Amino acid sequence: MTRLGTALLILALSAPAARAALLDVLFPKPKAEAVDPAAYRGLTHLVVVSGSTKFSAAQEMLLGNIEQRLRESGCWQVMGHAEAREKMPHALLSAPSPRKWANGAEVTSGLVSRLPRRDARLGVLVFWVRDWSGEKYSRGTGGEALGDFLSDRLRTPGTPNATRAPYERDAVAQVFDSAGGAQIWRGHMFLGPGTAVEADGRLPYADQETRDANASAEYESFISFFSGNLKHPPNMENGCTVRPAPRPAAVSAAAPLDPDDAALAALAGTDPEARARAALSLGRPENEKAVEPLIKALGDPDPKARGSAIEALGLIGSPKAVDALVPALSDESKLARALAARALGRIASDRAKPALLKLAASEKEEVVRKEAAAALKSIDDPLNMKMDAGALPD
Repeated sequence: MTRLGTALLILALSAPAARAALLDVLFPKPKAEAVDPAAYRGLTHLVVVSGSTKFSAAQEMLLGNIEQRLRESGCWQVMGHAEAREKMPHALLSAPSPRKWANGAEVTSGLVSRLPRRDARLGVLVFWVRDWSGEKYSRGTGGEALGDFLSDRLRTPGTPNATRAPYERDAVAQVFDSAGGAQIWRGHMFLGPGTAVEADGRLPYADQETRDANASAEYESFISFFSGNLKHPPNMENGCTVRPAPRPAAVSAAAPLDPDDAALAALAGTDPEARARAALSLGRPENEKAVEPLIKALGDPDPKARGSAIEALGLIGSPKAVDALVPALSDESKLARALAARALGRIASDRAKPALLKLAASEKEEVVRKEAAAALKSIDDPLNMKMDAGALPD
């Protein structure tokens, strides 16, 4: 007898109280709660992590949409799971049982302890799809599952079973305090067990259009459940606190909205003023196209052009520029040294800390020392969301 069949037989023979408990196991209701409401209200940043799953396509689709809705809520600054996977290599974390939630030690050792910086305001959201059988099709009802069970029991001896793998949807998520590893929030969403699917994974009772429509509705129900309950846990009078949007890094007034070929070409020109203007015009956040040309421009003989290239690299914020900017902390120009310290603070890579510490202790010029101290403070701020994979422990 199958696990579902055994459970249904017990269900039929049980007393009302036992039947209610068994029904909760077979058909659990969606649940979400803030385990520590005070810690939950203190979160300002979330790092999203994708847990281990056999249903990666469904998990990626769900998690991408959940992240987007969390960003739109304005509650937290969010680092998505794709970026977290790149910057914070971590152990593949297995999903917890929603009845015990006993995986805190695994998450702490495999993820939280490996964060480059930890803070009570920084939460780690881990998400798992535990089951998404029949990935493209909608579920059946409990009555249909019971019908399948009875048809199996009443079948003529020697004929194949009518039922196949049950069709289920099951996902869990937890939020952990990055500083101490304690669980702050948890949620569980479950649909099923439902109608057994055919050999090709299709439900027998609906046409393709109906199945696709039902499947889309199920995806939406999971996305809405997790994003909605993260923003407003039902056991809290107030949910997340809406935060002001982070201010973008200041960009020179001379900078156009987009870099262009003329600016890149001007970096190699003969006019130092034009080279300085071109460098600044390329200084916009995440303008990776300009990083390598600007690194070459750090050797410009003109101190103003050199300083503009340093400033532009800081505004772009790429960790690729760290190793090239560190030598600029020893530039003969006081302005270039100060700008290099500021740029490294904006990039916020731990790789720059030894050179900045040395500069803050030995620099004669006060303005340079202040920039070095400010850069060190920025690097050590766990909420800058620019965690550098190069700083992670082995």
